Amino acid sequence: MNNLSNSDLIAQILDAMHAAGCAPHNPGDVVIDGKIHYYRVDGDKAGTKKGWFIFYDDGIPAGAFASFKLHGTDDHVTWVARIDREMTDAERERNRKNLEAAKEQRRIAAAEARKIARNRAADLWGKSAETVSANHRYLVKKQIPAIGIRQLGPALVIPILDGNGALHSLQFIAEDGGKTFLTGGAIAGNACPVGEFAEPETILICEGYATGVSLHCASGLPVVVAFNAGNLKSVAAGLRLRYPHAALVVCGDDDRWT
Repeated sequence: MNNLSNSDLIAQILDAMHAAGCAPHNPGDVVIDGKIHYYRVDGDKAGTKKGWFIFYDDGIPAGAFASFKLHGTDDHVTWVARIDREMTDAERERNRKNLEAAKEQRRIAAAEARKIARNRAADLWGKSAETVSANHRYLVKKQIPAIGIRQLGPALVIPILDGNGALHSLQFIAEDGGKTFLTGGAIAGNACPVGEFAEPETILICEGYATGVSLHCASGLPVVVAFNAGNLKSVAAGLRLRYPHAALVVCGDDDRWT
């Protein structure tokens, strides 16, 4: 047993979530009931639920949480309550089993979310216009052409593909530059190719679509858009297997001043 009140545990959890960069917009969303919950991450748009958590109060409280934006669909942060004594072997074993159960619940939920996102992506991609307006404000601002994308209403639609070209999810870019992804879609290891990939000698890898198109137009080289810094390594590893003789160049964003 532990002597911590529920409010003390919630405070510890919120501190951990804040430190990981995925605090809930509404702290009251956090509950400890051994079930997976999805929540709006602080700073995200209203109506979105890009965070998830599961916490147990079984012996020494513990659990896991993550944000799709920061951790993708497979990674997460674990949490164990701070107590004023050493855990017993039995408590450590109970926590281990609880965390394993949490991982399995999350794996099942993530697999279902990825399946739903794949079907949704195929439907929306099929409904999107193949001809993209050259006057789209985002394209005009970035001074880039539309390459390999479509348009749905006012939004640019960016495909997120695996190495075999299968569609897994979509990114939407509004005219004001706002970016959203299909909830639950697999991003880790997947990307958007820009240019021709027939026996490439050099492949550039970057984070954003506008950066990718700019790089391609300036160099003529094929580019792979990984969508976020955390996905660069996974994308590069997949490209190395697929193109063992190509030089891979990561074109990182210069975020020193932002």
